Amino acid sequence: MTISESDKIKAIETIVLTDLGFRGFPRFYEKGLYRRAAESLLSARSVWLTSGFWILSAGAIETDGPPGTAVLAGALEQLGIPVRILTDGHSVGVFRDVCAQTGFRGAVADIAALSVRSLSADDYPSHFVALERPGKSVDGHYYNFRGISISEYTADADSLFEAAGKAGAVTIGIGDGGNELGMGNYRERVEKELVSDRPFAASVGSDYPLCAGVSNWGGYALAGILSVLTGKDLMPQSSVIDALLERCVENGCVDGVSGKPEASVDGLRANTDAVIYEMIRSVVKQ
Repeated sequence: MTISESDKIKAIETIVLTDLGFRGFPRFYEKGLYRRAAESLLSARSVWLTSGFWILSAGAIETDGPPGTAVLAGALEQLGIPVRILTDGHSVGVFRDVCAQTGFRGAVADIAALSVRSLSADDYPSHFVALERPGKSVDGHYYNFRGISISEYTADADSLFEAAGKAGAVTIGIGDGGNELGMGNYRERVEKELVSDRPFAASVGSDYPLCAGVSNWGGYALAGILSVLTGKDLMPQSSVIDALLERCVENGCVDGVSGKPEASVDGLRANTDAVIYEMIRSVVKQ
């Protein structure tokens, strides 16, 4: 049976909002934002992607972020859109290696090397995507899910993100808890309904704040919707997801919940990312 473009996109949204970790954040999502974000990306002249979330107990970044970034970056490049990936200096090598697995050929750079003061409006991309990137709280610090500051290990991507928006860039945020860059649109609800006893919620919002059960899934969803809208298969085979996670672990990444170097994400079963990815890809190919 052939299903319509609209029904495919709605199905992908339903999949990506599955709250297997019971965090409650996906319920804040405004229906239709994924489609609108993808449609905007189709007109992009260039895209910056920022990711990388430090896990304090492990002294490494987590497995949520690199795979979603790799799949989305690969999809955008297939559409002929130049992409630049930005992360912390300690994680440049991780993203360079993981993203290469999807054929990504663009640059991976240290966010700290880019100074807002030295950039002109013409230097910014047309679109800036933050995927599982810590967002600065109202007190100026970056916090993990436990409310502990990780500011020492997190470069200030917020200022760059905001400056790009002021220069005319379309900003897209992808998050699964509310403390990620671009999720500031939901700050009041996060502080009221999820974490009311301590600083946590991101303060910087975005044009398209995309909620997800796991942030990686948001990257997969955008790649899937871009595939639906263009009629092109921009998603690699499902087996690639397991390979991406294995590559993350080889580069020192850890599961963000367990803090262990294992090919799983946010404490979910090891094959969950691959299952969700295959569900999205199956919708695309119907």
